[in-house]
Amino acid sequence: MLYPEYLSQPKFGNLEGFVENGGTILFTESNVLYAELVHNSVNWTITLVKGHN
Repeated sequence: MLYPEYLSQPKFGNLEGFVENGGTILFTESNVLYAELVHNSVNWTITLVKGHN
């Protein structure tokens, strides 16, 4: 995963678990995982949950 700008909840959970178990992640971009969004595939909306101040 070279540039994980957008992750699904399962992929994010895998990264979170990796770090909780002692793993280290090195990101080469400054805006990786900057905000949390929720995608609604029924009405095709995206809602900001947290991030971007």
